[in-house]
Amino acid sequence: MLFRVFAMVLIFLSGTMDLEAVEVDSLRVLEAAAKASRGERSAWVRLGYAYLENGDLVRAKKAFWKGTRGESKAAAYNGLGLAYLQDQKRFRRKALEYFRRALAADPAFHEARMNIARAHMEMGNMDAEAALQEVVQADSTYAVQALYWAARYKMWQMTMFLEGEKEEGRIQTGSFGREGREKAIGYLQQALEMESEHKPSVLLLGALYYESGSSQQMVDLFEEYLERHPDDRDVRFFSGLGYEKLGEINRAYRAYRTGVDQMPAEERAFVNSMLMEEKLGCWKVRDPLFLTRVNERLMEHYRRVAYANLLFGNPFREVEGWHTAKGKVFIRYGRPLVRYGYPYQTETWGYDGFRVVFSYTGIQDTWRLQSAWMDRREMRLSELISRVPEVYRDPFHFKRYFAPHQVAQFRGENDRTRVEVYYALAGEEVKHRRMQPGINEVNFRQGLFLFTEACEPVWREVRTVDRMPWIVYDAVREGYLFASERLALEPGRYTLAAEVGDLETETVGSFRDGLQVRRFGRDSLEVSSLLLARRVEEQEERSFGRDRFMILPEPLKQVMQGGQLWVYFEVYNLKKDTFGATHYRVTYQVEVLTEEIRAGAGPGWTTAVSQEYRGTEVWEPHYTAVEIHVETPGARKLRVVVEDVKTGREVVAEEGFRVVW
Repeated sequence: MLFRVFAMVLIFLSGTMDLEAVEVDSLRVLEAAAKASRGERSAWVRLGYAYLENGDLVRAKKAFWKGTRGESKAAAYNGLGLAYLQDQKRFRRKALEYFRRALAADPAFHEARMNIARAHMEMGNMDAEAALQEVVQADSTYAVQALYWAARYKMWQMTMFLEGEKEEGRIQTGSFGREGREKAIGYLQQALEMESEHKPSVLLLGALYYESGSSQQMVDLFEEYLERHPDDRDVRFFSGLGYEKLGEINRAYRAYRTGVDQMPAEERAFVNSMLMEEKLGCWKVRDPLFLTRVNERLMEHYRRVAYANLLFGNPFREVEGWHTAKGKVFIRYGRPLVRYGYPYQTETWGYDGFRVVFSYTGIQDTWRLQSAWMDRREMRLSELISRVPEVYRDPFHFKRYFAPHQVAQFRGENDRTRVEVYYALAGEEVKHRRMQPGINEVNFRQGLFLFTEACEPVWREVRTVDRMPWIVYDAVREGYLFASERLALEPGRYTLAAEVGDLETETVGSFRDGLQVRRFGRDSLEVSSLLLARRVEEQEERSFGRDRFMILPEPLKQVMQGGQLWVYFEVYNLKKDTFGATHYRVTYQVEVLTEEIRAGAGPGWTTAVSQEYRGTEVWEPHYTAVEIHVETPGARKLRVVVEDVKTGREVVAEEGFRVVW
């Protein structure tokens, strides 16, 4: 219902009824009063507005019609107009007729004049703006509201003109949009001169400044308002939009966070829980770059929520923008690439690969989702969401490159798992200088990040690095800088990420993976992950254990044809005989990965070498070099099969790699 405030607060100029009366009196009491009124028709008008408030348009029309025979016929005709305006689109002209009758019955009934302007707006008539200006000139009671809605109408036109021209083949109408924007700003400035505390006009003017790129004016407007109303969480929240546009990210983040913190608990939980489907993950893990001080994805979410509330909310009907159809789509998919439509009829938002169509409900400034289209097929929004959960453009996309990596797991101490992480940074992506053989000078900010399945941070280490190991790959004639980390973790599901930012080129090398940390037992035979390496050296002067071995890792997981692929792994829980000796067999196998094999057909494993070992320890570290002689390059898989000869038990570990020429 448009202008519910007008319809319910100022039914009569005589003031015989107000909003509280409708809320307190039950319909039954009003019906009884109307039937007992006999010649007094105002009771029927009162009942009509009560029906209208409850959405019973049929009874509302009947009650209003009976009221047209009395002294309150202006209010009755106005009520009939509101009922027909809410009914269906085809009755808008009939609504306009009744509003005019109301004004004819009482030229001082300015609410009808306001509703005439409203009907023109919802019919998309060009007369809407002139009708609103008539309201401003006729009476100051509705002047501020009329100026506000005139600005809102011009803003809608502005959006269609400026964004609609982006659609291929459409007439270029940008000049009309810019003219409409200036008019809308003028209307709102005039409204605020008349009533400086009119919050809807403050918010809409801020939105216009934001859309026009006048971010400093938006911030100044909102800060001035906040000086008078420091606890206004809406304006505080929306001011983040302006600060973000100005590039003041920290102030924007504080504004967003303060606004959210000032929300009631239920509302705050609702905002933070949006877009939290399982496939998308939590906000902490969706941060595109952990190295920065703020979570850019969460910032974008707050920005969209603020924009949706600012642009699609209805302060008169107390409807938050995030609860509207447009708001929900905007928060999920962001600003459309193109928008076009017809005033108060339909509006289409176009995105990359799909579009969403809204239709006007007939209730003031309220739209519903009509349809979604993708691949030339109409579908429900739920189906679109299942196919496209969200649209978010990584702000670091053009600066980011993938860091090849390898993660290997071994049995650790105190029932923890030792996780070794190795990754490489392509030399062509960063700035580096030779310091000494195998070591290059760099200027990096390096970080390793680990989160539990519940998104709780487990590990966050960020440091400045000035040197890193440097390896040149002869096969591809490329050099890489190497990094490594070693963690001791409880078994469970994690998200692991590594990021290295070059402080000179601003490029970022990174990887981010889910990590299932396994639990190593103490009873039955087990084997660790296979750690692929360029070279493994055993330092016999060191004590027994992992630190006895110097391993140059192979995070690229590739080897030249005719070369050697080194592998390191550990075997646990070997069975000792009565003399304290162990006996086990290790077999190395290689498989060619083709589409046929991936589908379960084609040739299987080829045994490269098999060896038997005898020892005295229940766990043994192992390494070997596998000779790679193949006819074609491509993907391969290495398998290590460990058999405990004394128990007959067998365990297997596998790792993929690629042969290059």
